[in-house]
Amino acid sequence: MNWKNVVAILFMVFVASCSLDDGDDFVFDVAPTISVDLPDSLQKGQTYQFKVIYERESTCQAGYGFNYSTDGNERFISVLTQTQVGATNCVENDTLTGIISLNFIVDGTIDDFYVFNFWQGEDEDGEQEYLSIEVPVKTD
Repeated sequence: MNWKNVVAILFMVFVASCSLDDGDDFVFDVAPTISVDLPDSLQKGQTYQFKVIYERESTCQAGYGFNYSTDGNERFISVLTQTQVGATNCVENDTLTGIISLNFIVDGTIDDFYVFNFWQGEDEDGEQEYLSIEVPVKTD
């Protein structure tokens, strides 16, 4: 994922965090992935539910969805979170995690394998880091 994609992700998060409603306001963010439960292989035409464990900054932060993009057989995925503005009784801790499920449909456009790249943050040089897992597609 290049810097243009990162800028696009941050822009979408910024736009999504704007509210014209006088109701509850939320702050949206991207959370680093810790681990993912993927099958050993995928079958064409099947739907899978991937369990994604991500870092949480506080007990008031919750999984909201995913940012998802494709490039050939690669899938770039980041966990989106939301935190209610003004929430009280939030506990901050470096060891908090959350679990969110990603539904994935093997639609038949990829015949050999998928490479799933789950965003884990940036290194000290500002380069994007991913948990990359290759999963073969079975054709029978």
